[in-house]
Amino acid sequence: MTLDRGQEQSLVLIIEDDPLIRLLFRGTLEALGLACEESDDGNDGLEKARFAKPDLIIVDLFIPGLDGNSLCQQLRDDPACKRIPILIVTGSRDQSTIDRAMQSGANDYLTKPVNLEILSDRVTKLLENSGVAHGSG
Repeated sequence: MTLDRGQEQSLVLIIEDDPLIRLLFRGTLEALGLACEESDDGNDGLEKARFAKPDLIIVDLFIPGLDGNSLCQQLRDDPACKRIPILIVTGSRDQSTIDRAMQSGANDYLTKPVNLEILSDRVTKLLENSGVAHGSG
C-alpha cells in the first residue's frame, strides 16, 4: 500500500465506486490543499482507513464490498479510527436511508449530485470541528 501524505497536509480518503465522482472530489479537495487517497470498494477502503488513519473519510453509501453503513460501524468500533470524521455521500434522498447512515456513525451527509462548493464547505467544517488544521499553507 502506498499511502503518501505531505507533512502538513490533511489526508482525505475518498471511498466511491464512480471514477468520475472520485476525480471531481479529488480535484476539489486538492484545490483546498488537502492530500487525497482513493478506493472504489468498501473492504479496500476500510483497510486503507486502518492503515493511513486519514483526517477525514468521504464514503458513498452504496459501494461494492462493504457498504457505507457497515463501513461506518466498523470504523466506529475500531479504537484507532473511531474519531475520524465521516462524510456520507448518497444518491438517495430518502430520509430513513440518511437517518441510518447517521446512526451508523457518519458525522454529516451530502446527496448526489454533489455541489462541489458545499463539499468544500462541509469538508472544511468537519476538519475544523475535529481539531485538524487542513491545507499546506
